[in-house]
Amino acid sequence: MTGWELGSCVRYSWDLVVVVLNNASWEMLRTFQPELRFNLLNQWDFAKLACALGGDGVRVERRSELAAALRRALATRGRFQLVEVILPRGCVTSILSRFAEGLTRGRREVET
Repeated sequence: MTGWELGSCVRYSWDLVVVVLNNASWEMLRTFQPELRFNLLNQWDFAKLACALGGDGVRVERRSELAAALRRALATRGRFQLVEVILPRGCVTSILSRFAEGLTRGRREVET
């Protein structure tokens, strides 16, 4: 969950493709504890971090950009490729939403 593992890609000459979904928050934690503010982050630039760690990085915001970035990443050999996908804050999967709702419902039942 930190990304520092990408340093191993350079050390071992791995040229894998990494996709980071960036919603400027720790959304899973926010989903379970919305009252806390520690999980609202600034918009970190993971694409630039990839370059600092010895790979190539690109940031995309649209599906059409994503498709093109993935094609380039898969065609590039010799360095790891990181594709950072910018998502809106609050964007969660339906599975996570249902799981959080179930936990909330269970807590209310225990309290009453």
